[in-house]
Amino acid sequence: MYKRVGHVFQCRYKSTPVQDERYLIWVLRYIHQNPIKAGISQTVSGYKWSSDIFYRKRIKGLVNTDIILNMLDANRNEAIKKYIEFMSEKVEKDYSKEKIIGEEAYQLMCLSRRKTEERKRLDEILIETGISQEDYALVKSGSRKRKLTQYKLEYAKTAASLKYAYKEIVHNINITGSSIIDMIYKNENKNK
Repeated sequence: MYKRVGHVFQCRYKSTPVQDERYLIWVLRYIHQNPIKAGISQTVSGYKWSSDIFYRKRIKGLVNTDIILNMLDANRNEAIKKYIEFMSEKVEKDYSKEKIIGEEAYQLMCLSRRKTEERKRLDEILIETGISQEDYALVKSGSRKRKLTQYKLEYAKTAASLKYAYKEIVHNINITGSSIIDMIYKNENKNK
């Protein structure tokens, strides 16, 4: 009808958990700089549909600016200066062109991440849950049988603690990221 394409008009919505303060600030800058990359605005502050003005002008309301500004500095004036400076910096690398988004970008941003060689392989982690060969094959095939939940849950928690990205974890057992997050959430609420 309107002959439009893109994320609003096609494909499913995708969300990725932000697990690190540095990554949160990087994501905010990435979002605020999107209008510049799209050629809609010359500056971050020049795009009127952005939440950027809330950070620059101390506007209270819809956007809770305290979370980000408190990360930058305890002094509000200094925090705003640092925010403005950070928003004006060009993103060193355009991760979207390389299809490195979400969890993979998070991995790149985290300085404390251990080398991959030091970690157990994902299949080893799954086997160490005590799973039988038959159930292992079912899990790897993406089976949704309820009896497999305990193994998937233990596997996911262990893999996450070893700094594997959710994308890697779920890809290894052929399930969606939202499925594993729901599973962890339900388990945590059950244990309260």
